[in-house]
Amino acid sequence: MKGKIKEFVLSLGIDDVGIASVKDYKSPRTPDLQSIFPGAKSLVVLAYKTLSNCESENMQIAMGGRLDEMEFKRSSNYRVARFLENELKAKAMTVCSIKAAIEVPSIYHETLMRKKTSRNSFY
Repeated sequence: MKGKIKEFVLSLGIDDVGIASVKDYKSPRTPDLQSIFPGAKSLVVLAYKTLSNCESENMQIAMGGRLDEMEFKRSSNYRVARFLENELKAKAMTVCSIKAAIEVPSIYHETLMRKKTSRNSFY
């Protein structure tokens, strides 16, 4: 299943993807993931390389690049969540850190995923 997710994500033009267990995710900068999405078991992290024009000294060029980048990220994040729900029958939600988009040149979008298995548990 991880291979199917990674293949789809990379086909969208996203630079990298990682999948981890929610129980292994610890961050002092974010709330407990269970408080955001109870029952979530997996975290899909999408990584995007910053476009060169975002580093331009010309603020108009840099802002245009950032806006294009944000639009692509939001669209891609939504498409990944739809894929998880439609193809894998998982419940998914998108989470975007605006603070991260401002503070670091490369931003990660996260998709929380939970899926009920035949054994009546989530992964």
